[in-house]
This record gives sequence, structure tokens and C-alpha cells, in this order.
Amino acid sequence: MTAPTRPSGMGDTMLSPQATAVDETAPPSGTGGSLDAFASGAREAGALIGAVIAQKYKLEQLLGHGGMGEVYRAQHLTLGIDVAVKVMHARVAADQQFARRFAREARAISVLSHPSIVRVIDFGADAGVPYLVMEFLRGRSLGAYLDGLRAPPPLAVVGELLAPVLAALGVAHAAGVVHRDLKPDNVFLAEVGGAIVPKLVDFGLAHVDDPIDRGPTLTQTEMVAGTPDYMSPEQCRSLRVGPASDLYAFGCLLTTLLQLKPPFDGISSVDLITKHMFAPVPPLARPEGAEPVPAALETLRLALLAKDAERRPESAEIALERLRAILDPASLDQRMAARAHDSLAPREARAAWSSPPPASADPVSAAAKHGTVSVVHLGATRDVTDAHELALAAQGVATMPASDEGAASVVVLDAGDDLDGALAWLASHPGRKVLVSLRGLPLERMNRLVAAGASDAIAAPPSGDAIARKVVRIVRRGR
Repeated sequence: MTAPTRPSGMGDTMLSPQATAVDETAPPSGTGGSLDAFASGAREAGALIGAVIAQKYKLEQLLGHGGMGEVYRAQHLTLGIDVAVKVMHARVAADQQFARRFAREARAISVLSHPSIVRVIDFGADAGVPYLVMEFLRGRSLGAYLDGLRAPPPLAVVGELLAPVLAALGVAHAAGVVHRDLKPDNVFLAEVGGAIVPKLVDFGLAHVDDPIDRGPTLTQTEMVAGTPDYMSPEQCRSLRVGPASDLYAFGCLLTTLLQLKPPFDGISSVDLITKHMFAPVPPLARPEGAEPVPAALETLRLALLAKDAERRPESAEIALERLRAILDPASLDQRMAARAHDSLAPREARAAWSSPPPASADPVSAAAKHGTVSVVHLGATRDVTDAHELALAAQGVATMPASDEGAASVVVLDAGDDLDGALAWLASHPGRKVLVSLRGLPLERMNRLVAAGASDAIAAPPSGDAIARKVVRIVRRGR
């Protein structure tokens, strides 16, 4: 795929590669900053405007700032070119762990050479202020580009924007670098020679196999680091991450480009993390009239979002090959022609690119290991909610839409306080495995429900764990 031309609405914003994760501010006026004052604790945003770092980088414009430091557009006084300079707050640099992470970030990027990875120019410290110098990029983040869209971009643009990201991840993984924070704000759409070149930026959370720094791990098992919308299940559990974690985040990124939102939503970070770990991947929510998504692309998306890291594509290179074959018409035509003449290729291999994944491909899928559940609400009752679906998913039971209740292993009948309605529903659905949720459940009501055909009943509103245990018990005993 060639570099995409300028997408609609790109704008002319100038950002540094590392400013995508911090707030943008207008540069305050100043007559020249002091490194000594900054190192001693000066915190005013833009305090270093006018300062010269390492006697060759004059800081001219504040591009972004946050709790860790600030990013400036600077002029290289010897070469006369613009660069981006990231400086670390002295109070943060005093913490050995943060100082090591800053150094690892610099080394991580410096060993990576790829057109779609931001380039490091220099790294060091001046007057106690650690700094990182990178190429200056003109353009805007992928997140800013998506924020300006009313409908998902064409599939051809999706491929042009994301294929270079996969290629960059492949290079990083080969060098022992796992990004750990892949998201739209960390993909920069740089304007280079009239074309748009996606660049992977902000390696501040990267896991690095660093031969120089052999100190204690910077990825503590008790800490969750990353952006909840794009975190892999193993990252949500604070487990050791590998290249497969970046591939899961890429699956979230692909989903975002296809429907303008990540695969999961939630009212809190905990809610999002729980869904990444346990909830089945929702179907794509494409707007009406949108370009159809090929079955092969949906197969790839679901494979990338597998809960089990071992079920994701083996590498970024393999995922890239599949993405290009699906979204690049010329590549797809060549592949299909080659397969048409390859009589030795088994049918399974020919179908692998376009067939939906098998139901058992993911331990939490529509065909979960302990069966499926469909929730039927009587009237406006909502004692059984999405929280119960997550608890069921954690037990290996997936939830199907109410319209598919006839195919579910168990029906959860959310009856509220309508005993008569529950009895009538049971009478009209004989032979079904049904768990009735009913407000007020003395023994007499329980007996009437069981006599009417209910497999079991639970007092409403039920807890997630309680309803999950009863459903699993019904599935196991076959009644």
C-alpha cells in the first residue's frame, strides 16, 4: 500500500510526536527560560521558552505538557532545523524509576528504524533536566482525525492508515520492544511531501528487553498501565505482556476505525477492564449505508481480539499480510489467482482467509464452554442487567440477544414481581431450561414456578455471582 494522500479534515495543526498524550496549550509569552530555575522546581507551563538545551536546541514553542514533563518545538542551532524536545520535570526525574523509564523510552525508539516510527535524534540531561530530542512532525494525531469524522473512513483509507502501524509494530517486536499503549492518539499522521505517513509515537509505557538496563522490572505486576479502551486482557490483569498485547490493541484500533468507537464501552475504567477480560466481542456497529465489511476482515478483527493471547495472529507480520490481502485489491487478486492454480492447497487453507472464525476459537464466544444465555424481560423490568452478563461471561457463559432465546442453552426470565406473567410465559414455552428472577420468592412461589416448568428461580434483584452459579448449574445438570 502506498502512503495515503491527505485525508479529509486533516488540518494544519503542528504537534510534536510525544505531545499527543498531553494537553495542548498556546505558548505563553516569555523572555527566555532558565534551566537552573526549571531544575529547581519551576512549574509554570512554558517556563523554558527561550532556553537553550545542551547549547544547541533553542526551545521556541510549547506543544504540550503533563505530569511527567513538557514538549517543545525547538530549533537546532547548528543545523537550522525544527526538532521536538521532550523535557522531564525535575521532581519526576528525581524518582529513579521514572528516570529509568525515560531513558528506556529513548533507547527503545533509538534502536527502531522504520518510516512509521518517530525518529530519535538525541538524548541526555542538562542542568539536571533530562531531555529527549525527536524529529518534528507536522500534522495531527489519528485520534484528532477520527474526532472530525461523522462516518467511518472508506475501507481503502483504513488499510492505508493501519498497514504502516502493523509494519512498525513488527519492527518493534523484532527488537524486543512492546509498545503497550497503542491507541489513536499515539498514531501520528505526519505530512511528508504531500502524503500522509502514519507514525507510531509515545513509547513512554513500552516494555523493552534492554541490555543496558538490567535493573528491576519497570512493569510492576500489581499495577495496571495503559489506556483502558485499548488494553489486552492480560494487560488488564497486570500480567507480563508481549507482542500479542499490541496485536489486541491493534484489533481495538481497527474496530475504532470501522465504527468510530472502540469495541467496548463502559461508565468506568473498571467496567472497561472487566469487559476486555470477560465480555464477548460485540458485533460491529456500522452506520446504515456504510461500505460492507468483508467477512475476511471481520475474521481478522475477531482473531486480533481473542481473549487468549495464543489465539491471536502469530505476529504483526502475519496480521499485516492478511490485512493487505483483504483491503488491497491488487494483492487480493494476485492471491486468489495463485490459489486458483494451486491444486495442492487444502480446502481449509483456501477458506481460512474468508470464513468466520469457528465458534470455539475463543473461550468467551457465542458458543461458550458452559453454554449460552438469553435474557427475556417481562415488561419494563430490568433486574438483570449488563453487569450480570459480565458475571456470566466470567463463568464461561455467553449472552445471546433476546430474539435468539430459542437457541440459547438457558433463558433467564426477568419477571420483576409479575408471578402470573412468569407462569404464563413458562406455560407458553414448554420444555425450555428457564431460570426465573422474581422479586419476593417464598417457598410457595418457588414451588409454583418449578411446577410450571422452571428449572430454578432466584430472588430479585440477584447478584451477578449468584445468577451465574445457578445458570452454570442448570447447564451442567441438563435441566
